[in-house]
Amino acid sequence: MMHLKKFENLVEVKQEQKTPETLDEVLNSFSDRIENVNLHDNLTLKTERQKTFYRISIYKNDLELGTVDIQPMIHRTGSYFAENNKVSAELKNLHVNEEFRNNHLGSTLMQKAIDTFGDINLYIYPNPNRIKDLNESNIENYRESLIKLYTKYGFVKIKDDGFGMKRLPDS
Repeated sequence: MMHLKKFENLVEVKQEQKTPETLDEVLNSFSDRIENVNLHDNLTLKTERQKTFYRISIYKNDLELGTVDIQPMIHRTGSYFAENNKVSAELKNLHVNEEFRNNHLGSTLMQKAIDTFGDINLYIYPNPNRIKDLNESNIENYRESLIKLYTKYGFVKIKDDGFGMKRLPDS
């Protein structure tokens, strides 16, 4: 007597994914990126959702040393999606506390932001802030140093926008 094995339908059924439309839906789509990463010398990188954005912070023990925010952007079309059907986000408020500068913490935050959100369109505006000696005579020097930093991470100037810089998603 011959026995035939019964095979279930092996065709993969793709569920149609709904495109996130609201800010909350977009933020929820990144919830798998929330994490804590322990580094050297009691340093920890934390990626956390805030109410309207994600924040990456670097801590030494429980002391926050610096942060960068990732804010999803709504485009003129009213959508969170831009070219390549990718969500766009602005990296904002890159800041390292003054007493901890020159220890590559800003670079660590930038690299973590790119590693975590590099699959989407990222924008940044090199506007110096939170610098005690910032004034009209040296603002362009600070801005140029930020442009140099951002260029190192793959950002390029947007031609039709005076200060804006953009980084395309990783392939």
